[in-house]
Amino acid sequence: MNEVILRDNLIEGNMSNVLLNSTFIDLSSNGLKGCLPQLSLNVVFVSLASNSLLGDVSPLLCDNKMLNGKNSLLFLDISLNNLSGGLTNCWKNWKSLVAINLGSNNLSGKIPSSMGSLSNLISLHLHENKLYGQIPPSLQNCHSLLVFNVRSNYLSGDIPDWIPHSVMALQLRSNNFSGKIPPQIFQMSSLIILDIAHNAISGHIPSCLPNIKTLLLNNVSPNKLSFSFPLVRTSRYFRSDNLELVTKGKIPNEIGNMKNLESLDFSRNQLGGEIPRSLSSLSFLGYLNLSFNNLRGKIPSGTQLQGFTILSYTGNRDLCGSPLATMCFQDDKHKGTEVVDEDGNQSEFWPWFYIGIESGFVTSFLVVCCAIFLNRKLRHAYFKFLYDLRDRLHAMVVVNMNLFR
Repeated sequence: MNEVILRDNLIEGNMSNVLLNSTFIDLSSNGLKGCLPQLSLNVVFVSLASNSLLGDVSPLLCDNKMLNGKNSLLFLDISLNNLSGGLTNCWKNWKSLVAINLGSNNLSGKIPSSMGSLSNLISLHLHENKLYGQIPPSLQNCHSLLVFNVRSNYLSGDIPDWIPHSVMALQLRSNNFSGKIPPQIFQMSSLIILDIAHNAISGHIPSCLPNIKTLLLNNVSPNKLSFSFPLVRTSRYFRSDNLELVTKGKIPNEIGNMKNLESLDFSRNQLGGEIPRSLSSLSFLGYLNLSFNNLRGKIPSGTQLQGFTILSYTGNRDLCGSPLATMCFQDDKHKGTEVVDEDGNQSEFWPWFYIGIESGFVTSFLVVCCAIFLNRKLRHAYFKFLYDLRDRLHAMVVVNMNLFR
């Protein structure tokens, strides 16, 4: 049997000491238990994701001495299980691998240096585990790598400046990375997705973002923005990767050079500064979410930016301008307070108009008060007028109350 496709069922059973011998095996989303099985030389694709498998990855990768580096395995997906232990150091025996997904397990330890021997590797997912230490320099030998996803681990150190230039998606969020973003990252001509949120990164985003040409969008929702792009096509088997995008720092003005940008979600981060005016030149922008940051200043004028709802900008206390109800004011030491109108033009007329009204009211009030208290006859006439007005109002109230009884 060349193919075994039984995914999304309720199949149960113990996979320990089982030898998988078919070319294409997809047993994902079932109730399989026990340790990982062994693989024969014939297996090209194996997916055991979303089961209840436990133990370490050694039975699958290291126990079969007959393989000795001679195998056909291209795809390995054992994500969303209860696997534990380290990643082992047997990867040099699986040099044909193109895609690896070990995400959402309880794997611990360091990323083994032997992974750098996977020269054909295109996609590597190690997210949502308990991996620690630094990213091994040997991974720079993976010249074909497109997707590198290690989010939600305990990795530390500086972000490497040797990330392969072939990488399209680099997801490092929710780790313990520190230091500054290496400028080499933004020179990567293939880079589409960069996610470094929830780390200890310092400094600013470099101004060389024009090298990131476009973002491909799929499946937008208010809580998750994911990106999908073709991973690899082998025969009739097609796989794709989905990643989230979140960033921190300031929104660089060069983002306006991403002319093909269709969607942008920077919500719930620590973005500061003003929204760059170049953002209004993105004619294809159909989805924008900048909510719950520390943005300030006026929302740049532009058809796209004013067309979004207030939900795109809410949670930024110092942000103003349409579509928000908050009016914009700008301080200028030489010109006083200037009002920014809806077209982005600053006008000095209205501030001086209001100042004139206030000054006239205060002056008139002081003149009247001085006249009353300095002129005895005028003072008596003024108080007599107040007493007469009080008596008239009292009489009016009494008469009206009697009418309603």
